[in-house]
Amino acid sequence: MNGPVTAQDMTFAIDRVLRQNGPGLERIVREVVAASLGLSEEEVVSSALLTENLGATSIEWLDIVFRLEVACDVRLSLIKFVDTVCGYRATDHDSSPDSALMRVTTVFPEMTWDDSSQMSPAAIIERMTIRDLVRAVAWHIAQVAPTAF
Repeated sequence: MNGPVTAQDMTFAIDRVLRQNGPGLERIVREVVAASLGLSEEEVVSSALLTENLGATSIEWLDIVFRLEVACDVRLSLIKFVDTVCGYRATDHDSSPDSALMRVTTVFPEMTWDDSSQMSPAAIIERMTIRDLVRAVAWHIAQVAPTAF
């Protein structure tokens, strides 16, 4: 995409990929996370926070990302994705903490923040659930295969 990416653009692209293969993509993400963390797939529920509930460390996050890249045949950059979600690549008038909060809650509707000043790419990744990770992978798929998965 050229120019700043809106949260609505991101949500549209994510939702399109999820409509085409959401259950299959979620299954892949759950299998990868379970294998990386040595958990059963039943323990890896959609609402589980990867760091807090499932205990993913930074090294395990790297393993998860690598395995997802292989499984989905796509290059993942969670930091770049989260920067885009926050609007750090957007124009100055669209990169305030309040607009970043609105963008994050648009792309990740279940993610809540009491204080937007505490929001950072690292904090967002730390709060990611399985469902959020599926959305992040869907965004990357939409970038390399805009019309299909």
